[in-house]
Amino acid sequence: ENPIPRFTTLEARELLASHGAPDSFLSESVVQFINELSFGHPLLLTFAAEFLRERNWRLNESEFSGLIRGDHTTQIADDVLLRMCQALDSKRRELLYRMTLAIGAINDADAIKLAEVEEAIERPKEQLVGLIGAWVQRDTTEKLVVSPLVGSLGKNNLSPKTFAACHLVLGEIITRKRMSPWDAQFAVLHFLQAREFDRAGVLWVMLLGQFRTRKVVPELRSILSLWYGVPLPVEMSIDLRVTIRAMQFWVLPRYSMQLDPILTDLDQLMSQLGKAHSHAAQVVGSLASLFLASRDFIRATRYLSQSIALLRSASGKRTKTLLPKGKSHVELLWTLIVNIETRTHLEAWVEAFKSLTLDEKEVVMRSKDADIGCVVLADRLMLVEMKRKQAQQRWSRVLAETRWIQRTAEELGWGHLEAAARKSIVNIQGEFLKAPQSCVAAVQAYVDRDSTRPPDKGLVAGMLGKMLAAASQHREALPWLKLAVESPDAGLPCDRMMTLLAAARSAASESPVETIQFAEAAAFIAKEIESIPDLEAVKALGEWTIAIVGSSATPEASIGAYPAWNETASRMLTVCKRDSAWKDIFVLFGHINSYLVNLATTGHAPGHTADGEEFEAPRQGMFLSSHPERIHYYREEFVPTSMWLLSQYAWEAGDEISATRWMKRAGDEIEGLPLSYITATITRDLVPDFLRTDDFEDALTVSL
Repeated sequence: ENPIPRFTTLEARELLASHGAPDSFLSESVVQFINELSFGHPLLLTFAAEFLRERNWRLNESEFSGLIRGDHTTQIADDVLLRMCQALDSKRRELLYRMTLAIGAINDADAIKLAEVEEAIERPKEQLVGLIGAWVQRDTTEKLVVSPLVGSLGKNNLSPKTFAACHLVLGEIITRKRMSPWDAQFAVLHFLQAREFDRAGVLWVMLLGQFRTRKVVPELRSILSLWYGVPLPVEMSIDLRVTIRAMQFWVLPRYSMQLDPILTDLDQLMSQLGKAHSHAAQVVGSLASLFLASRDFIRATRYLSQSIALLRSASGKRTKTLLPKGKSHVELLWTLIVNIETRTHLEAWVEAFKSLTLDEKEVVMRSKDADIGCVVLADRLMLVEMKRKQAQQRWSRVLAETRWIQRTAEELGWGHLEAAARKSIVNIQGEFLKAPQSCVAAVQAYVDRDSTRPPDKGLVAGMLGKMLAAASQHREALPWLKLAVESPDAGLPCDRMMTLLAAARSAASESPVETIQFAEAAAFIAKEIESIPDLEAVKALGEWTIAIVGSSATPEASIGAYPAWNETASRMLTVCKRDSAWKDIFVLFGHINSYLVNLATTGHAPGHTADGEEFEAPRQGMFLSSHPERIHYYREEFVPTSMWLLSQYAWEAGDEISATRWMKRAGDEIEGLPLSYITATITRDLVPDFLRTDDFEDALTVSL
């Protein structure tokens, strides 16, 4: 009857290791959990080790539940029960049985609540005091721990009604306080034993939501295994079962858990939903379109279609908590398209669209996502093919599949999708099959068609113009590009910007005035539209600068271009992510920067590069070019060098504020770089800038 010393976590780890537990099992949190579950009792911990060793040290749902139930202690229960009958009267035994249902320690008040469960035990405080010592011990001044030797007795010695009521009380005690993931799982298990299946389901949904936002903790994977490979209780409402399965395919991939058992069960559940289950249907449709489509496109599309059909017939209030802001449920079709990888995926998406009512189709086609969505949909197979190795690319197949999209769009009477498909066809034939001229007749017939909307004419004509310009057929390209520029905006600012830049390039040899107009219009889009990526904006602003300089290799031309180039540089050098794409553009930026600064400060263009090669003057379209070897010319020290040059450029242009700003930025940029000619030069030139602004302390610091 004397208290047995409890094992520490370290001692428990040694005992588990001595039974063959692998290192992967012996994390501190798992060992602590097993030790606390065994109350640090050496005998009970030994039983737990043998229990787990027989199951190859797995801690998934069945093993976890077995430990919670005390399956590893059954071999000592009969002897303990006999001793209890000899030592305790019936009321105290009843209270002890109830207390054994608790997972872990409880306090006095919790024990009293268990005593009050029908049929209530008289004088519960008195009965509790009588248990403390041999069968119940005080873990702290506030916590009571039931002897682990009696842990498995309560479930077999309580009436079913009392057993369920006690578990309900224990579940409610846990949920009334702040819960850890372990606490929440214990509460779920209590509610299940109490046959409160919906309460268990609601709590589990809340816990899964927490798992979605929490940092991944591998030790918590065992908690997620609850209801992973086994069916959910049929007593639980089907709405909750569907919602849990949807939440699981949202969460489990973060823990590298396969989704097959979850999705197989969800397939069955979805077939049982009716119009009374609109909330669950919406949850599945929303989560499938947002989080499942990248893993199982066909299934995600089917779930969304089923969801839309069920919501159509439902009269209940719909929730918008899982919808992107401002979107209706049918507009989730647009979220799927970025996951299209094959013709089969494309056909599944089209079938989902065809299954909509006329009103629903109208919502999809008039969605603010439709302008860009149609283009992305039409371009998907082309973009997928571009990622393949060149030897594996089959452009004739992709062309045929894109023509299928065009024909389908015509059958559906979806003009903008047809235009997007035609645009993609021209892109494939021009860029990958090198035959832009083969598209001219088809595009001409399309733009001459009375039923073609002006924005759609511009979209297709613009792509043909860009392909002809890329093939250096500028005279043939310009009329198509002008048609596109003069057409109403199709809602694709980046595409329109690139069309304007192509027009500036094609007009450069014949009309410098138009070149500047086209380039300035492209630059305006780059500055005004926030969605334009930084590097694309740099290209537009840079092309505007080149258009202003034109072919005049004079200091006046360079100084006149300074405001445009200052905007280009500001956009270029404030990009936080200096990845390969940025470095590629920066090499070109640095080359043109050297040309402009040299022209403005010395009065003549540079003749040769540092390597002795002839210095290529800026030309229209230079920022639209690409070369795989260009990035190899990048050097980290070129960034502060460019800023230093920009300061010299700004002084020549009379912009003292920008000159000082660029000089200070160059100084910041060389922090941490090794001492070299350029870092020494930048540091030296910082001195007069600091003196001009009376920053004498900084001037002295950099001088030293």
